[in-house]
Amino acid sequence: MTTMTSPTFTRIVHDRPYLDGILRTWLLRGDRCAIQTTFAHVSVPLVFGTKLKWEGVIAGYHSQTPQSPGEQPHTNDCPYVEGNVCHFEGTEARAADLVAEWVAANHDDAVIWDAAEREYQRLFVEPIDFQEWMIREVGDLGGDIV
Repeated sequence: MTTMTSPTFTRIVHDRPYLDGILRTWLLRGDRCAIQTTFAHVSVPLVFGTKLKWEGVIAGYHSQTPQSPGEQPHTNDCPYVEGNVCHFEGTEARAADLVAEWVAANHDDAVIWDAAEREYQRLFVEPIDFQEWMIREVGDLGGDIV
């Protein structure tokens, strides 16, 4: 019987200036990829003044290896994966869902880390069926994906 060991992760939180606010990135690095979640803390104009609000920017992965048929490298200069060649996939929609959960949980970073670990497990530990993933992420467009 083969036993699987849990991946070892490095967790990094990085803030950098963005417009009149900040961009905050959570990066979960494992041996196979890095899962990135980025939110923006921005000023929203109101009739009388402004307020600060968190918005989802991107949630996705950086991987040395392609995760879908025919996927080309996103960049050859990625700081998030060893060797720098990076296949990246991410969406604003996933980030919007996560920022809502994180705000509802009173900005508890455990929400981000738990979601990142589940995504790492789903994409890089469990076998993936690309057509099933596309239907779940994009919706059923009909026909087979080739």
